[in-house]
Amino acid sequence: MGKLKRVNMYRLGKRKQRSKKPYIISGLIGFALVVASGLYGFRAWDTRSHADINNSPPVVRFVNAGATGQTHINEDVFTLDLPAGWKLVDHQAQPAAKYNQYNFQGSGPDAGTRLISVYQDQIPTDMPVNRLVSVQSEGSRLSHGTVSDNCINFASDASRNTPQAQTQHIAQLKWSGTDFLCDIGSYERNVTGTSAAGSINSVALSSQTSGAHNFFFVYNDTNLNPDYTILYGVLDSFRLK
Repeated sequence: MGKLKRVNMYRLGKRKQRSKKPYIISGLIGFALVVASGLYGFRAWDTRSHADINNSPPVVRFVNAGATGQTHINEDVFTLDLPAGWKLVDHQAQPAAKYNQYNFQGSGPDAGTRLISVYQDQIPTDMPVNRLVSVQSEGSRLSHGTVSDNCINFASDASRNTPQAQTQHIAQLKWSGTDFLCDIGSYERNVTGTSAAGSINSVALSSQTSGAHNFFFVYNDTNLNPDYTILYGVLDSFRLK
C-alpha cells in the first residue's frame, strides 16, 4: 500500500501562517531609500551653501618703509640717510678744532650708546679702532664690505710686539686687503672704522660739483648686541654733492 500524501486543510477559526521574509525585505528596501534620499538632499544643500559664499579677493599692499623710516641729512658737500630720530648733535671744524668732524646720534633709548662720526678732509689718520669695514670709492659714492671681527682676535704675535704696539698699544693689521690700526690696548671697546686700500682711515671721493674730498667713518656702539645695519645704511646712502 503506497504512502498517503499530506494535505494541508483549512481549519475553522485558525488563520494560515504566512512567511515573514517579504515584510523584512520590504522594510530594508524602504530604509535604504530613506537613507539615499537623505544623503542626496544633504549633498545638494552643501553644494548650494558653498556656491553662495563669495569671498572678497585678498588685498595686497606694498609699503615703502624707506622714506618714513629714515632721516635725510644734508651738509655742505655730502648727504646721507640715518634712522628716524637721528640728527647732527655736534660739528667740530678748523681752526677751532683739530679735525673736521660731524657727530650724529639718535634721540631714543639708544641715544647714549650709538654714535656715528664722519670726518671730512682733516682726518685722524692715527686713530685705532676695534673693527673695520673695508670701503671702496665709486666716484661720488661708496661700496663696502662687512664688519670684521674684533681685531684683537686676529692680531698676530708679531704685530703685538712691534715698537708701536709696545708703546702705544696700537697694531697695524689688514682686513680684506685693507690696512688699519687695531686698538689692542682697549680691545673691550666696540669702535668700528673704515679704510680703503692704499690708505688708513681714509677714502677719497670726487664729484664735478664738490671736487675731491677724503672721508673717515667711525661707528661707536656700546650695546650688548651692536646694530651694524646703521653703519651700513650710512655707507650705502652717502653721496658727495
